[in-house]
Amino acid sequence: MKSRISQQGSTAHIVIVVVLVVALLGALGFIFWQNFIKQEDTSQVQTPQSSETVQDEPTEDGETVSQTLDGYTLTYTHPADWKKTSEGLISPDSEVNLELVLSNPQGLGGTCGGDDAVTDPLVQTSWEAVPQYSGAIFSSYVYKDTTSGANYYSMGLQPSGREEIKRAQPGDSACLVYSSIPGFIFLNSDMSTVLRGQVSFTSLRIDAYRSRSDLSLQEIESAFDSEYAKQAKQILLSVQVKKQ
Repeated sequence: MKSRISQQGSTAHIVIVVVLVVALLGALGFIFWQNFIKQEDTSQVQTPQSSETVQDEPTEDGETVSQTLDGYTLTYTHPADWKKTSEGLISPDSEVNLELVLSNPQGLGGTCGGDDAVTDPLVQTSWEAVPQYSGAIFSSYVYKDTTSGANYYSMGLQPSGREEIKRAQPGDSACLVYSSIPGFIFLNSDMSTVLRGQVSFTSLRIDAYRSRSDLSLQEIESAFDSEYAKQAKQILLSVQVKKQ
């Protein structure tokens, strides 16, 4: 009789232990699901963030564009009737092309020197500070290739540290203001991120990279004085670049 009671007690203890073990395993399984499996399912539906973002916001003066790349943010304001392109903006009449963007350059150009330093004089040159970004100035110039008689131009942003641009005068060497990669401002020491800000005119070029070689000074001056060229200048002067 006493042995049976002892056996019943032992069985009850075993049942209690089994129930506790099952409960413990269930609790551990729930915790594992909640902290690992569920988190993995949630992470799979998250949208990956791009390293580059571009946003437009309407303002009283038009629209403000904001672009972020490699920890730098570019903002500028443009009239609402200018059309967006993959590399910046184009005027409503499609004549003035404004390349204005942060990018990662693929290669660099050459340098100015040799005979060019003597034979290619500046015809006109001017510059202006960019009010809200001390790293850049707005520059425009025209120079003549005395060998061919062709006139060439540049209008856009230049690094503010180029003091030779600020002191250049008509008749000086074009090398003082010439840039092999016009409109490029390197933002970091390894030159992996640049601000590109350059104006070109559809009627004055052969393609996106080359100007016509038969341009007269009058044609260039007329393009520079056009209303949309003046608007392009104001867009460039509105540029801000900040490091995040």
